Amino acid sequence: MDGQAYFGGETTTDRANRARPALQLYTDAHPETELSDLIADLLHLADVDEYPDGGEAVALAAMSAYQGEQPTWPTGHSEFAGAYLAQARAGDKGWLTLAGDDDPRAAAEYMRRAMQIVGFRTSEMAGHVDDLVAGHVLTSDDGHVFRVVKREN
Repeated sequence: MDGQAYFGGETTTDRANRARPALQLYTDAHPETELSDLIADLLHLADVDEYPDGGEAVALAAMSAYQGEQPTWPTGHSEFAGAYLAQARAGDKGWLTLAGDDDPRAAAEYMRRAMQIVGFRTSEMAGHVDDLVAGHVLTSDDGHVFRVVKREN
């Protein structure tokens, strides 16, 4: 299935063009800023306006949606360094690589906050990190899945 069929006719360029006016307004008002500043400010807005679970949850949802669109949109891919990859996915969406490291524990530790956001208990987090390092796949009650995998060469 191509991107147009999956997204009702919108392509990567169409989606980018939807956001372009907002970026232009932002950079006109704040000339010394970059796209990442707008994104960070929107996450702060989610915190201040009390979106469910705040800015970090919005960022995770946005990255999940963006990553889910990637298989149908031919765009560049960010590559993480390291022998082990920390990955997450929401439901049946594709795996999103969150970090890479040569130490599987460091890769697993990177996902602590994301796991807390989707309901893993902070008091049990050390055990969850141990499970990820041991190669287990962890699933939250609402279907978010986390794993640490050895990079395939």
